[in-house]
Amino acid sequence: MNLLSIYNLNRFLFSPDFEKQQAMLETTHFEFARQMVNLFKLWSLKLRNHWYFKRLLPELNRYQGFRIHWQSL
Repeated sequence: MNLLSIYNLNRFLFSPDFEKQQAMLETTHFEFARQMVNLFKLWSLKLRNHWYFKRLLPELNRYQGFRIHWQSL
């Protein structure tokens, strides 16, 4: 696998590869995921013009759950 997001926590939260682990969170997964994406937005604010972030974001946006939370207010 040649992904920049291979060790990114957001990949773990939203990738279909981790559906079993996501199911363990049950109803709290949506709220937890929303909080994690908001935290990622905050942490990445200074880095959004960096080449790494510009390549990482499209990879993470492939996951529908991440995209929904990233585009929400």
